Amino acid sequence: MMTPRMRVALALFGLLASSNLGLAQSAADSAWMAGDVNTARELYAARLEADSSDELALHRLALTLAWDARYDESLDLLDRLLGISPGNSEARVDRAKVMAWSGDLQGAIREVDAVLEGDPSYVPALEARARYQAWRGDLTSAIAMQNEVLGVEPGNRNAWRSQATYLVWDDRLSEAVAIYDSLLKSDPTDRDSRLGKAQALAWSNRLDEAAALYDGLLESDSTDVDALVGRARVAAWEGRLIDAESRWRHAVSAAPNQASAYAGLGQTLRWQGRNAASYEALNQAIALAPGHSEAGDELRALRLDLGPRAEPGILFTNDSDRNDIVTVEAEAGWHPVPAVGVRATAYYRDARVGGSGSLQRSAGGLLLSGSTELEPGWGLTGAIGVSSSDGTGGTTGRLEANVRTPRRNPVVGSLDVVTGPLDESAALIENGVTVDLLQAGARARLGSKWRVDGSASVASFDGSESNRRVAGSLFTGAQVSGSFDVGLFARAFGFEKQLSDGYFDPDLYWITELTATWSSGSGNWRYSLDAAPGVQQVGGGGEISATIRAGGSLAYSFGPGRELSLRTLYSTTGLNSFASGSQDYRYLSVGLGLTWAAY
Repeated sequence: MMTPRMRVALALFGLLASSNLGLAQSAADSAWMAGDVNTARELYAARLEADSSDELALHRLALTLAWDARYDESLDLLDRLLGISPGNSEARVDRAKVMAWSGDLQGAIREVDAVLEGDPSYVPALEARARYQAWRGDLTSAIAMQNEVLGVEPGNRNAWRSQATYLVWDDRLSEAVAIYDSLLKSDPTDRDSRLGKAQALAWSNRLDEAAALYDGLLESDSTDVDALVGRARVAAWEGRLIDAESRWRHAVSAAPNQASAYAGLGQTLRWQGRNAASYEALNQAIALAPGHSEAGDELRALRLDLGPRAEPGILFTNDSDRNDIVTVEAEAGWHPVPAVGVRATAYYRDARVGGSGSLQRSAGGLLLSGSTELEPGWGLTGAIGVSSSDGTGGTTGRLEANVRTPRRNPVVGSLDVVTGPLDESAALIENGVTVDLLQAGARARLGSKWRVDGSASVASFDGSESNRRVAGSLFTGAQVSGSFDVGLFARAFGFEKQLSDGYFDPDLYWITELTATWSSGSGNWRYSLDAAPGVQQVGGGGEISATIRAGGSLAYSFGPGRELSLRTLYSTTGLNSFASGSQDYRYLSVGLGLTWAAY
């Protein structure tokens, strides 16, 4: 029989238990509101152990698990919640969100469609459907769906910003900027709209205006990570890679858990040619956010570049001096570690001259090379090989070395040393011509569109006797649009002697060309056209004559890093001449190549 004292003790115990439960519930909610995901996850799990029907705990614990990429566990909890409360539209939309994060966009769309069947104007479901259509690449439908959201809530500033985002993705940049301008007109302090407009301007290649907006945001808050990231991206797109790297590192320092900052840093380091450093930064981004699309895309592209790759090809050439040459070549390369690459190149060449085959010679060889990069982006390459022919030269060794300064600098320099056989034609093979070359080059980038390239070289050709050549070239070009480049190219060289060893050896040769390149693509196809009209002079006393170089390529991609390509070139310039360099000289080449990267 329960005594009065026992009843009082039991009541006090119940009050205490109720108080602790309330404190536990309050602590979990406080951690959630404070953004302390790990603590909230533990406390909501404890609440579910005490009460398996706690709907708020089920919902929020499911979301924390999804943020940790534990999608199956998250969906199980949301299914339990919907079993308790089948009419919970918020939970059903969040279930679609988790499905989308896991990669099941079609399933996510079906889930929100089920919500919209019951309530066609439920804004979270409308917004979710628009978002998943956009992620799937169906931007026309996404924009139309977002218009439905705006029809229900025309004053919803977040909805307008989402619409502007989809317009940017659809390359309707002026429409997106107009939306942001409208939002900023009513509230000039709207940070999110200022950020969105800056991004749209950057994508429109209005980089100066985008930089000014980001700078304004950073004046207000120098720790604004989104503005730091945007400003660094603009610097990278402008081609100022050192400044961009510095800004990315500032962003990483300000937000060490921000995956976007590491992704942008990795991309910029890759553009600098620093594959090892890029690989480290991109892996850090993926560790912070396993589903980060930008970092994932960059890392996949980098792995393709660093992974095993084979490139076989065949080239047919013919000229008006009756040279007919077929060259079969195969290259294979691999990076055992990101900073070190190895490559092997093998070739076989069958060359004839004289139309009826009065002279026929063949040559082949193997070249093994290794490359490494040293911080902050120096490139070193060395190669050793051997070539053999049925001409005078017999078996000849080949050595190559290259040093390149960091690509992040405004001016990039290189130095090449080459010694080996010159076996490009039957006459060259027959005479056993070899060449020793020392060449220095430089490339300067002027802003995001212009570049200037120059080179100077000294070479010694050895056949019947030694012959010295001094050469120089200069090119300046600009990117007119995303698919069209123009430039001006000039080259001159002169030989000490005029010999009969089968190579083009005037005492003076110069050429100046206007160059134009157009490239585009559709689906898996890529194509390009090149044209370079010019003028040249062959020999110190020769006449100035008009020239043309024109060509094109067609390529079909059947997987990342896998491509079949056809290319052709027609030329009347001395640059393509083996021996004569006459004013009526003509050269034609057709090549077929395959690129096969492992992935």
